[in-house]
Amino acid sequence: MGADEGTPHVFPNRFADAAGPSGGGPARDHCRCVGDWEEVPPAVYFHGERHDTEAAGWQHLLALIDEAVADGRTVFKPFVELSSSERQQIVTLPPTIAKLTAVKRLVLYGTNLVRIPPEIGAMTSLEFFDPYTSYRLHWYPYELTRCAKLVDSRVSTRALYGNFKFRPPFPTLRPVTKAGEADFGALDPAV
Repeated sequence: MGADEGTPHVFPNRFADAAGPSGGGPARDHCRCVGDWEEVPPAVYFHGERHDTEAAGWQHLLALIDEAVADGRTVFKPFVELSSSERQQIVTLPPTIAKLTAVKRLVLYGTNLVRIPPEIGAMTSLEFFDPYTSYRLHWYPYELTRCAKLVDSRVSTRALYGNFKFRPPFPTLRPVTKAGEADFGALDPAV
């Protein structure tokens, strides 16, 4: 037995610069929507969490977006600069991401996100979309296809509705509501 055989090898964390600092509590919640069941798949549903626009994490994220717009940065990794408790408060990105027109690389690694707003379609320079290990993101908005320069992504496909391995169905949508009858300000995200 050689001297090196008994020494454990430490592997570098390739994603340390994308996840942000650890803290006293979890940085994200877990769900059992896709693939994390014993034998019978549970009923599939949309996550109903609403973002708290008064939360410290939300306010910090808004400031980070404004800062990125002001300095014209091309790589945006907002969750790296949030504490773990702030990261846990963010369940969707704010509509102001539409102002990030210079961003080419959007890193959302290991987040607590359950939704991406349709305003992502306004990120005209976006080339790489990275929500990897954001396991509560089960679908992406159609408007992502409007990012004409988007050529690469890193997505946890096992977490998506309809994925190849677990084949969970897309949740049942509510009946069609006529535009005149809808209160668009009070739509329930779980429906």
